[in-house]
Amino acid sequence: MDFLTQVCLMSKQTFLIALTTTEIPASENEYSIGAAKMAEIFDSIFMDRGVIGKLTKAATLSACHTEVEVSMGESGLVGRAVVELTSESRVQIDKGMLSRVMRKAAPWEGVKVEKQVVQEAVLIDLEEEGEGSTLAATAHAVDAVN
Repeated sequence: MDFLTQVCLMSKQTFLIALTTTEIPASENEYSIGAAKMAEIFDSIFMDRGVIGKLTKAATLSACHTEVEVSMGESGLVGRAVVELTSESRVQIDKGMLSRVMRKAAPWEGVKVEKQVVQEAVLIDLEEEGEGSTLAATAHAVDAVN
């Protein structure tokens, strides 16, 4: 099989994942510390092959690309990630396992974990527009998989 045929047979699945705290930082310093911790949580999960294996039920991946943004939301810190998984077959992220892993890593009580899968190529806008869900404004043509 030539390289072009191999590339055409690869499947990319894109997920939008959010972690929201219920605690508003009291100062700019607390925000900086919290934002760094939030980014570290996403990095520790999506840069660890063992954790990714648990989340994808040991799917064979050829690539995992993640982009993370942390900002201040109405109820606290909001970390959002666009996670793109490349594999020879369709890949899913186990929502229950994702929630357990993220809650265990988070130093905050009562965090909210959201996951959506993008069903088609869309432009991603990581600006929050105050639409109930922290992910509501991030993409169009998104199918919630909760």
